Amino acid sequence: MVRVLIFEDNRNFRESLSLYLASADGLWLSGAFADATEAVKMVKKYQPDVVLMDIQMPYVSGIDAMREIKKINSNTKVLIQTVFEDDD
Repeated sequence: MVRVLIFEDNRNFRESLSLYLASADGLWLSGAFADATEAVKMVKKYQPDVVLMDIQMPYVSGIDAMREIKKINSNTKVLIQTVFEDDD
């Protein structure tokens, strides 16, 4: 079972992704959060195998959160994602 945490500020995308992952065989959605202010605390608590991280969020960027997560648990895989509204 692959444990997954999500950090995504777009509510609709976070909820859709959460529903999808929660129903996927072989995955365990440990939590989904609107920002990464407590990312390190949540990674320590849930010990995920994978973190899905939005790159641009309020308070703490996904890049900064990833750096902090890797300091405390180098085995956790962090997948950075982003969505741009601009088609160009």
